Amino acid sequence: MSFFVPAKAAQAANAFPPDTGRYPVTILGFESQNRTDRNGCPRYAAKIKFPNGGTASVFCGVPFDESGDLVPALAALDATTQANKVNFYVGQIKEIAYSAGFTDEYMNENGIPSDHLVGRTAHIEWLGRPNDVPKGVKAYGDVKAFLTPEQFTAATTSGQPVVDERTFAWRQTTEKAPSAGSKVENGRDLPPPPARSSKKLPPPPAR
Repeated sequence: MSFFVPAKAAQAANAFPPDTGRYPVTILGFESQNRTDRNGCPRYAAKIKFPNGGTASVFCGVPFDESGDLVPALAALDATTQANKVNFYVGQIKEIAYSAGFTDEYMNENGIPSDHLVGRTAHIEWLGRPNDVPKGVKAYGDVKAFLTPEQFTAATTSGQPVVDERTFAWRQTTEKAPSAGSKVENGRDLPPPPARSSKKLPPPPAR
């Protein structure tokens, strides 16, 4: 007995995401979820691809439209509340950008064009699907953190393990595993929201 998987089917099917660890991943694109979050910001799924061909999504809210205009729900807020929410959202997006090699100098001058992130390599700590999931229960992997290329290299070279600190209902204990000290640094100064500009986008930073 034998079988034959057609080439088109082989190309279309993705492998499963890998086990817990650190991986360089390719940013495939940002897909609109056609809905907004509780703050009225459009939801996007950043599609990433692992070296083994597996794919996953990272979800984020985006406070600006394709022209760089603030979304109406945030534009209607008072200045202080608006600034806090914008900085929160932009901070999450910047973590992806840092991981893909964008610098503060580039982003402070040019903003963050999503098109320039597509196709670039990002670096992540990945929490794989738990190996003790009961039959019939849905559970998936998740990105624990985005790392800069320098953080990724240092952590990989040191052999520091990625610790899964998630808790699940089917487990007997809710105690968290000890942290491996591999959190992404969060003390960066956020730039002001990019101003709307009609100029041609600059080339993406060198890979």
